Amino acid sequence: MTAFRHISAEYGCDISLPTMVEDVDCTHFDQKYSEVCSLIIFPWRADKPTDWTDPDDWIGLIDNTNTNDTKAKQIVGIGSLIEVSTEELSLANGRRRITRERTLELRLRVLNMANGHIVFARKLQQGFLNFDCYIETVGGRLIGESEGLRPFFVDAKLPFNEGVTSTEYIELILVFKALEFPSLVNVTGLLPTTESTMNYYQAYSNQVSNSMTFTGSSGALPSNTEASVFLYQNGRKLVENIHYTLTQNPSDVEITVDSNIHVSGSNYEFIINN
Repeated sequence: MTAFRHISAEYGCDISLPTMVEDVDCTHFDQKYSEVCSLIIFPWRADKPTDWTDPDDWIGLIDNTNTNDTKAKQIVGIGSLIEVSTEELSLANGRRRITRERTLELRLRVLNMANGHIVFARKLQQGFLNFDCYIETVGGRLIGESEGLRPFFVDAKLPFNEGVTSTEYIELILVFKALEFPSLVNVTGLLPTTESTMNYYQAYSNQVSNSMTFTGSSGALPSNTEASVFLYQNGRKLVENIHYTLTQNPSDVEITVDSNIHVSGSNYEFIINN
């Protein structure tokens, strides 16, 4: 074994393998949903958590009503974080080849068309880069680093499509460079869920019944008048008390779509966002 064929631990490289699941042949196992559901944006003037893996360090850091860039803001949507390219480097006369840089692209479709979201999208179209961010998934992961992720390219699209049932949305595009996929932690109990920062999302794919149960907010519907509740059916926004009704139970919320509106196999998305 020569130096051309292995990396020595003498130079500070961690070459040990981590622990893994014990029963690798188990037929039943949990899988994390990977869809991106929110983007947490920290202006450079805003305080970040001292330890981003500690729930207590997130308290009071997110405030969508802040006007002086001293607080983070959270945008809820539907999206993905995909590795779109890699740059490889050959070493040691071609005996070794390594990846030196990965390009990751975040695409987040935002259905809540508040004026602030549109202003932010237009800033991205002008190349606005003065922020770091964290990415949250439906499966309960928070993706980032101690300082968050800093994009090197940004853009946004505001399509106004034809069709009498077409609805407005914006698509945020953020591109990052990294040597490896960014660190990620379980988000359960990590981000604040007080009413002032209430943001919840749940998807129902290939829904057969017109009745769905929402558990994301532990049965709590927002009471503040500025909060918004959205239900989308195959991308079409439905109107509460006309197309669907909400029933608040002790531990969940029951969503019932009008039987004349519901179509078996529809994809629904339910959002609470203020």
